[in-house]
Amino acid sequence: MNKCIIGMLVVSSALTMNATPVLEVSRGAANNTKFVTTSPRAKVTSVATTIECWINQPSFDGENQIVNQDGSGAPGRFFFQTQNGKVAWNIGGNLKTSVKTLTPNTWHHIAGVRDASGNTSFYIDGELDSKVAHTATALSNTANDGLTLCALPRACNAGGFRGKMAELRIWTAERTAAEIKANMKKRLAGTETGLAAYWPMNEGEGRVLHDKMRNRHMLAPGASWYYADDNYAVRIPQGATA
Repeated sequence: MNKCIIGMLVVSSALTMNATPVLEVSRGAANNTKFVTTSPRAKVTSVATTIECWINQPSFDGENQIVNQDGSGAPGRFFFQTQNGKVAWNIGGNLKTSVKTLTPNTWHHIAGVRDASGNTSFYIDGELDSKVAHTATALSNTANDGLTLCALPRACNAGGFRGKMAELRIWTAERTAAEIKANMKKRLAGTETGLAAYWPMNEGEGRVLHDKMRNRHMLAPGASWYYADDNYAVRIPQGATA
């Protein structure tokens, strides 16, 4: 499949009417891969929390940030990421990882679910990977803390994400296995109960990732767009809602 590159916009020459634009991030690209929400910063402070998204990475590093909240180094800071191909969630310095290692160059749906008691469950492609005792520490709520995508907030490009990403959803609730599996291949309306932030990442142009839940849009100066014709459109039907 041939590709032409126009500036930062990546466009496939094998587009179909059902091709899906998704975010594509090149690790360490000239200080442009740290995406932050517009003011007031979006943040999550609940104990019960669910983070889920679709990712496709060509290769893995020791740390590939997906979303984090750490502007001040507070005890409740968190980092949701992959580490050497495993799904990882670090809350206040307490790191837990999945058992399974993701397959490179493959679309995976991943989810981390923390319940009110601090136990964390990892789901990969809708199936429970593992459940571990984690921490019930409340997430940070200081003035400087806000959600950051694709890199560490206090070190531009450090631990940057590598690959494609879509359908990032953050819930202030413990999502059940049935809810995750039933909705992972559907677009959301943005009005679902417990949904705190929702970035479909399907703009296909521009440098803003729109939050359909609370209008906490992400400024994405280094955004590139990939039109996925590699079965992604099959996984998430166009126009479908939960």
